[in-house]
Amino acid sequence: MTYFFVNTYQTLFQCIAFHSFERESVFYISDQCKNYALIKKILNKNGITCYVDEQYNFENFVNKVSTLVKRLLIYNFFNIKKPNELVEVYINGSISSFERLKYLALSSQVHYLDGGYQHYYHYFSGCKNFFYCRDGDKGVSLLKDILFGFRVRYGHKKIKNVIFVNEYLADSSACVLLVKNAGKYREEFHYLSAIENNDYKYRIVNELFPGFNAHQPIFNGSEKTICILTQPFFEDGYMSKERNLEIYKKYLNSTNTEDTQVFLKIHPRESNTKYAELFSQFDITELDGSFPFELLELYRIKFDIGVSYNSTAVFSNSFSRRVILN
Repeated sequence: MTYFFVNTYQTLFQCIAFHSFERESVFYISDQCKNYALIKKILNKNGITCYVDEQYNFENFVNKVSTLVKRLLIYNFFNIKKPNELVEVYINGSISSFERLKYLALSSQVHYLDGGYQHYYHYFSGCKNFFYCRDGDKGVSLLKDILFGFRVRYGHKKIKNVIFVNEYLADSSACVLLVKNAGKYREEFHYLSAIENNDYKYRIVNELFPGFNAHQPIFNGSEKTICILTQPFFEDGYMSKERNLEIYKKYLNSTNTEDTQVFLKIHPRESNTKYAELFSQFDITELDGSFPFELLELYRIKFDIGVSYNSTAVFSNSFSRRVILN
C-alpha cells in the first residue's frame, strides 16, 4: 500500500508522477493546499482514492503544547503495530495531522518529497532547516526516535530516500552530499516526463487546471522575454508587504526593458491584488497565480530570462538564463 501526502502544488505534481497502478494507493490532500477540495474531486473522479488531510492548529502556545502531546501519543500508538504488508509513504513537511502521524508510524519505507528551495539548504530565510540536523550522541538520538519519531530528519531509520527534482540546485547543495553519504539520495530531475508521457496522468493535470489556457502567456513578439517569479514572503511572515514588493521594484527600476516583454508570475498562495502597485507603475504582463509554474514547464513554454529571489521554479528548463535577486 502506498500513501501520498500532498501539501503544495509542487508535491502534487511529484505524487502524480510517482503514482503507479502496480500498487494500491491513497492520496491525502492537505487542507492548507490551494484548491484542495477540487484536487480531491478530480482525483476521485479519475479512480484515485483521495481524502482531505486536516492539519492541526498551532496558533498559540496552548495549542502547540496540546498538539505536541497528541502527536506523541498517536505516533507511538501506531508505531507499536506491525502491518502485514509493505507500507510506503511519500511525504514532505511537518507531520501535523492524524493521517500523517498514523501512516508515518506504520510505514516500512518513507520517500521524502522535494519541497522546493529550502529542500537544498541548511538555512532558509534565516531559519534553520532541522531536516538536515544530526544528533551526535547515539543515546540522545535513540531517545528522540522513540519519543519523537514523527520529527522526521534525513537520517531517520524509516526514510528510504530523499527525492531531489532540481538538477541546478542539487549540483551545488551541501545537503545533497549529506544525503548521498547516507545512501538515501534519489534523483528525479525529469519527473514531469512521467506525466507528459502518460495519457492518464496528463489528462488528470489538464482537469485540475481547466482554465489554464486562458492564462497562458501571450507573447507580443518582443525581442526578449523576462518572467519574474514572486514569492509569498509577506504571507509566510518573513518580511513586510512593503519589503516584499520592494524586491521586485528594485529589479524593474534597474533593468532596461526596451523591446522586452516582462511577465509577473504570481505565486499560488498570493493574491493578484497584492501587486497592483507594480502593474500601475511598470509595463508588465500578469500571469495569474491560480496555476503552478510546473504547468509552464510541462507544456514547454519558454522565456529568455527567469528572475526570482529564491523560487525553485527559476531553475527549471523554462528559462535560458536566470537572475537571482537579493
